[in-house]
Amino acid sequence: MKQEMSNICTCFSDIFPLCFSLPIPWLLYAAIFQEPINVNSAGMVCSIFLLFIMLIAVIVTIAASKWQMNKILGIVMLFLYVVFEVLSVLLALKEIVCPVEV
Repeated sequence: MKQEMSNICTCFSDIFPLCFSLPIPWLLYAAIFQEPINVNSAGMVCSIFLLFIMLIAVIVTIAASKWQMNKILGIVMLFLYVVFEVLSVLLALKEIVCPVEV
């Protein structure tokens, strides 16, 4: 039971920070300074696509380990995280050009 709960936490632990923690600084800034915040959306489509692919990769990895938390699953999760971070930074720095712009 504990392993199943840890797998669920692995998949959904980022929902709270994304929904609540990230918008709070923007909300405070907009409330205090009464001006809009410009958001750079370069590579946004590719970033969203990358997040979706990583979500699928995490679920497939957990399913492949038969929903059991073990050392190999931890290593694969760490590897997927590093790949995601590297690609995200390269997109943000425009080292990798997103073919789709909004």
